[in-house]
Amino acid sequence: MRRRYSEWEIETNGVTSVISDWGSGDRVMVLVHGVSGNRFTWGDIALRLVEAGYHVYAPDLRGCGDTVATGDKVGRSMQVYVDDLAAWTQALGLERFALAGHSFGGHLAVNFADEYPDTLEKMILIAPAGPDSFRNAFAANPELLEVTPRRPPAAETQAEIHGPTLEALRKFSESNPAVPASRAVVLRWLCNLDIDQNGNARHINSHETNDAMMKVLRDEDQTARLAGIQTPAVVMRSTDEGALLRYTIPHYVDHLPNVRFVDDVQADHSIPSTNPDAVFDALVM
Repeated sequence: MRRRYSEWEIETNGVTSVISDWGSGDRVMVLVHGVSGNRFTWGDIALRLVEAGYHVYAPDLRGCGDTVATGDKVGRSMQVYVDDLAAWTQALGLERFALAGHSFGGHLAVNFADEYPDTLEKMILIAPAGPDSFRNAFAANPELLEVTPRRPPAAETQAEIHGPTLEALRKFSESNPAVPASRAVVLRWLCNLDIDQNGNARHINSHETNDAMMKVLRDEDQTARLAGIQTPAVVMRSTDEGALLRYTIPHYVDHLPNVRFVDDVQADHSIPSTNPDAVFDALVM
């Protein structure tokens, strides 16, 4: 008999963080989602990691999924998210682990590695949103402004997702046409729906949090941190990455001293959903 899955609620700096916990292997892996994601981003990948001998943790970042944060509790600097990650990993007694982050989560992983270098065995940056602040990237390359949408198309439609639960899931699927509706993806969508006793749903993913996260990425440049980070790193970039991140992601490779670049992954920016096999391979590399 073995435990497959459980959840934690841990008070971290004024919010109750919800963390999913899979397996009981000797090797520990922490998985961090991106903007508009939640811990179920990793569901199927986490189960595969368990089979490979890992003990896996994945949080809902503050304001995402079941980690409720509004008003003055919204994370408005990357330091808030670093402090949350440090708080709950310490509460669970995680002394050394591998850290993987997708998009915003990749940016977070780098700052965490800079501040807690003795904690990480390795980090895996999956289409990371950085290291350049978006503001600096646009200043250096004004042409990127012409080909970079101000907001992802899915985020424009999600505010209108409501109605019977199956209809809401259909709307999620239509607003994310490149993302296959796998079990893990449907769980992630469900985590962003408030469903009443009559089976009606409304989208609750906090646009306040999404806007705050995007502002962090616009304003906070982490390039200067990279040269001092000795943690072994894997950096992934998809074939269908947006123009902005297609430009910035290689800068991690240019500046991190101990890095492996996995380029041209057959996927869009949502690599954990559109090519989970490639993500799994990178995590266990």
